Amino acid sequence: MRLDSRGNVLINGTKGVQFVQESTDSINSGFDDVMKEGPLCREQMRDCKFTFTHFVPHEDTAHRGLSQLGPASRRACMGALLTAGTAILEPMLAIEVRVPTDLVGNVATVLSGKRGKVLDMSQMGASSIVTGEIPASETFTLSEEMRGQTAGRATWNTSFKEWSEVPKSMLTSTISEIRKRKGLSPEPPGANEFIDKE
Repeated sequence: MRLDSRGNVLINGTKGVQFVQESTDSINSGFDDVMKEGPLCREQMRDCKFTFTHFVPHEDTAHRGLSQLGPASRRACMGALLTAGTAILEPMLAIEVRVPTDLVGNVATVLSGKRGKVLDMSQMGASSIVTGEIPASETFTLSEEMRGQTAGRATWNTSFKEWSEVPKSMLTSTISEIRKRKGLSPEPPGANEFIDKE
């Protein structure tokens, strides 16, 4: 069994196969490569579970080394991920905005315009506190818009909340943008590129 710091795990589910123990490091090497650079955007993978169920080792020790098993393990993990369907996660920030009560609607408009949500509102004297969440990627122009909508009378702070799945409607464009930024072709590979037809 192999467990990494991001919650990815590779479990040996084979039974009675010779040479598995001496091949484990090579197989783990391919698994580690894929967990560092996943198939869609070459980004780190999180919370993936693989069960290694089939292994037919070559009888010759020279054909069971890292240079043979590492790439084979990598291809198997990539094919499995693309077949199972992977997702892109983005960081979500918790946001707390203190604003005069008459401007609460303006704050809600700014948050909803940036794919954010208002989760709670409470009153504290003449001010209201709006608690919500917003994707980190939408915060680059947050200060200008918030100041414009509230005449500079709102104060806020943000903190990391969780990793959240990118909406399906934005998935293709997000993958394409990340791949272009990294100098890759805009289209991610398909599962058939990693699965042998034999």
